[in-house]
Amino acid sequence: FCPNCMPAARKNKRKRLMRMVWSKATVKVALDLGISDKAIEKQCKRLEVPKPPVGFWNKWNAEHMEDCRALIPQEIIDLLGKEFLNDIYPLDAKPHFLKEE
Repeated sequence: FCPNCMPAARKNKRKRLMRMVWSKATVKVALDLGISDKAIEKQCKRLEVPKPPVGFWNKWNAEHMEDCRALIPQEIIDLLGKEFLNDIYPLDAKPHFLKEE
């Protein structure tokens, strides 16, 4: 990238990584990408991407969406939008990708 493009590229990469780590556990993101979960953690640290706190995915798996939503930093909501929040952490039903067909 040229020096003028770098800030925009970094911002897009940060947003994509943020979307991934707030959509599923780091281990699952790493499996999807074919890298280690430690590599994901390092990338999050380098790009200053906040990760869900310990126990977050246990609450999510137990479908305690209100508890999950309360733990999401405002920066995540602002950057990824309400649609992301409602799709991944719905208050009225299971997330669309967990629904039985």
